[in-house]
Amino acid sequence: MTFLEYRKNLIKDILKFNPQRKEYRKGEILTDISFSNEKILIIDKGLIRYYQNFCEEKEFLLGCYSKENIIILNRISDFLDGDKYLENFYIEVCEDTICYIIDKKFLKNLYNQDIDLHEKILEYTSIFYQKLFFQIRDIKLFSMENAVLSLLIRAYRTYGNNNENSFINHKILNKNIAKSLNSTEETVSRIITKLKKEGFLSIKNKHFFLENLEEIEERLGCKYCRKSICYF
Repeated sequence: MTFLEYRKNLIKDILKFNPQRKEYRKGEILTDISFSNEKILIIDKGLIRYYQNFCEEKEFLLGCYSKENIIILNRISDFLDGDKYLENFYIEVCEDTICYIIDKKFLKNLYNQDIDLHEKILEYTSIFYQKLFFQIRDIKLFSMENAVLSLLIRAYRTYGNNNENSFINHKILNKNIAKSLNSTEETVSRIITKLKKEGFLSIKNKHFFLENLEEIEERLGCKYCRKSICYF
């Protein structure tokens, strides 16, 4: 089972317990301080941009998420206390968005009603943090060219069109790539031009195509990594 299938099935199982829904308006900026009891957001409608501020107040974009995505806000296993795990995270509401809210009370009740589902949520949380770790690792350790390719590989695995081998069925803006790499749009544009000339990328109708996918995976050392969590 892929990460996307696991997430989809988990959402389906959670929604059977009718968590509360909340609407967020376009333009709202939500922080870790905004959430006192909430542990998880499940996006039902809309679009959010999820990012963190690290040292020197540098913004690091973790992803743009729409319907049927699960966003982990803080530590799940310690649902009886209020300690935050992901500090300095921010959610920018890019369009009017409705989310299902998984809070401490919901998790406590779920623990008593369906321990297996509670354990699945814990497992997903672990996978979510592992996914973020490898995403950040690649960006920190790779050259800028390889970091861009790493992001696009994740986008391909998340949004790839099975009917057209290397097509990423999702518009990816240079400005978002730049924010994911803590770089500039100009630098990203130069890198993409270079990768196109080298035959690794092409762009058609504002969508990326990954050319020579096997060569890209060899270049990035994908065989040594966990493809099962190579997603956004």
